[in-house]
Amino acid sequence: MELHWASPYLKILNDANVIYTKYDSDFNPDTPVKRGEVVKMILKKLNVSVNKVQYDEPFTDVLRSNVNGKYIIKAKELGIVEGYSDGSFHPDGLISRSETLAMILRAFEIPILRGGSAFYSDVPKNEWFFKFVDTGTVNELVSGYDTGKFGPHDPITFGEIAKMLFQAGEFHN
Repeated sequence: MELHWASPYLKILNDANVIYTKYDSDFNPDTPVKRGEVVKMILKKLNVSVNKVQYDEPFTDVLRSNVNGKYIIKAKELGIVEGYSDGSFHPDGLISRSETLAMILRAFEIPILRGGSAFYSDVPKNEWFFKFVDTGTVNELVSGYDTGKFGPHDPITFGEIAKMLFQAGEFHN
């Protein structure tokens, strides 16, 4: 049986109760992760408590019944997440690689580089995510595909976020 490239990151974060990988035949590291799950993983990696979170409803679609609601509200309070212009967050929607990276860099207070290099052909300097992808690449939180592209709009997968969170934790220590 061949191991997935992200297996070492997934095992470490699973053992630390950050990413629940359900090590069984149903888990696929290439499965996209939902926005609310990403937020929960980030806060768990940072050991942020959500026990006393007040539901002040900063987003129209993050209700008490949402399984990741407390994490999303706490992340908003900490300045880690932003919602959409209509006041929503879309906790059950998919999240892109660039959006995830922006959240992680803010959460771990990794200084954002200005200027930088165009490492990937699909990450032009005039896009909002350029500085985040550049910072993440320089600090080895992310790498591109074999094609020379980054895939900034591609949904983040369990394997990819495991690498980002592990590397951010190493940077943060």
